[in-house]
Amino acid sequence: EEGDEAGGGGGGGHGAPAAEPAEALHQIEDLVVNPAGSGGTRFLVAAVSLDADPEAQEELTARDSEARDLLLTVLASRTVEQLSEVSHREVLRTELKDVLNGMLGHEGVHRVFFPQFVIQ
Repeated sequence: EEGDEAGGGGGGGHGAPAAEPAEALHQIEDLVVNPAGSGGTRFLVAAVSLDADPEAQEELTARDSEARDLLLTVLASRTVEQLSEVSHREVLRTELKDVLNGMLGHEGVHRVFFPQFVIQ
């Protein structure tokens, strides 16, 4: 019972602000690519969450196949070593954001997140 009280009391004050950004995230899941130079023996499974304005979200939904293709092309151009380096992730986030904004024709995508990023 004490655990329930602690869990209920601690989460109430922090729940509302966290919900606002979550509404602005556009999800692109189940991205699977073979990294460059892996000869098909390695693969990356990733999901991308995009912090985007409402107009961009609508367009990303309408142009899902095009957005997925762009993301897959960028991810597949990286080697296993590049994808594995945590320090390279920020560069990758920036490139993905720039590629998607180029597709949209405006700066509708503000941030890129990787809720799933598994290399095998």
